[in-house]
Amino acid sequence: MASGQNNVSVNSSWGITKRIVSDGEAFWIAGSERLVKVSPTGSVLISGGEESAAVTQLVFDGTQVWAYYPPSGELKAHRLSDGNVEVAHVACTPGTQAKGIVFDGARVLVSCTDESALFMVNLGAAEGTMVSKETLAFAPGVLEFDGAEVWVANESNPGRVVRIGGQSAQGLNEVPLFQSSDTPSSIHCMRFDGMHMWALLRYSDIRYVLVKF
Repeated sequence: MASGQNNVSVNSSWGITKRIVSDGEAFWIAGSERLVKVSPTGSVLISGGEESAAVTQLVFDGTQVWAYYPPSGELKAHRLSDGNVEVAHVACTPGTQAKGIVFDGARVLVSCTDESALFMVNLGAAEGTMVSKETLAFAPGVLEFDGAEVWVANESNPGRVVRIGGQSAQGLNEVPLFQSSDTPSSIHCMRFDGMHMWALLRYSDIRYVLVKF
């Protein structure tokens, strides 16, 4: 093992890992059996109830960890100290999936893919926390924030992303991420590296293409 490198082996008590997010000190993991908070050394600090097994999306806003629960369509904010739910909003139609979630410094945004809508919790509103939902001209997928604007994968027209800015969820422009008739089936994920956006295009179960834009 290389000098200064530490490997931690953890026996999963949460089932199959679906999502992981860091709160700066520990990791929150959405598992097939429950939502847990795990220390960097592998100790389970908080373990959620059976209902938390439904969580499919996670994001940290600097204060709380937000989780999306498909059965109820709720977006819930979990307190870091004990995992208790501090606030819950019905974001999407109960029983539907949200393919994306992101925090843009002021808002938590959720893709209500089946409704072609974005649900937004504005944490920086002068009037206090405000929630809104905007219908889009396409079905939104995965989301990412580049420090200035939010990028949304277009599930209605695969392989394309839409840039949105300001307080509105309406698109500023659409960008295709492929240059041939070989169209990807979806955008699996997007990440910002501080300078560029990256997208992983899915073509099949065994073929993925990484694109920088």
